[in-house]
Amino acid sequence: MRNWALIPARAGSQRVKNKNLRILGGYHLIKWTILPTLRCNFDKVIVCTNSCVISEVAMMHGVDVFRRSHSNCESNS
Repeated sequence: MRNWALIPARAGSQRVKNKNLRILGGYHLIKWTILPTLRCNFDKVIVCTNSCVISEVAMMHGVDVFRRSHSNCESNS
């Protein structure tokens, strides 16, 4: 059996634009999600995003990236 972790990281937040790239405690916010996930016993960690910059940050930390289209990242609220 394979255990994968999927981290959704949309670029277009309604309240705080690009919040996953904001710096908190010296790291991008997305890194605070990636690091503990990597310490878990997952076969693969994937960040799903529509942002090139979030993709680059995720790949720097050794996780796979699934790029989704902007139309799949819209908020309907």
